[in-house]
Amino acid sequence: MNFGKALKTVRLIKGISQKEAAGLLHMDDRTLRDIEADKTRITAEQVEQFAGVYLVDITLIYDMAKEQVPLQNIVHEAKRDGIVVNQNQEIGKGLIEYLISRVETLETRIQQLEQN
Repeated sequence: MNFGKALKTVRLIKGISQKEAAGLLHMDDRTLRDIEADKTRITAEQVEQFAGVYLVDITLIYDMAKEQVPLQNIVHEAKRDGIVVNQNQEIGKGLIEYLISRVETLETRIQQLEQN
């Protein structure tokens, strides 16, 4: 599993800078960069710490690490649907709103399929 990419994606979606995250996690910037680049392995306890800092359920991180949907794919899909995403900035509120709307759309489709 590649936890680094999953952790980076969650951090970006939450709108937390790498420097801010490193401070909240009580680690230096280089360590966090290495973790997000999958150059450093992390323990289950560290994954739990990240989940606590990012305020997400730990299973989300495990699921994302298994699925490995590249952030570029999410950004591309958002742009296709008219969301302005500047990849030189942290991905913020607009992308989160987009992802929520996509989830709601998929939930509606699932309900429609279940009714048929």
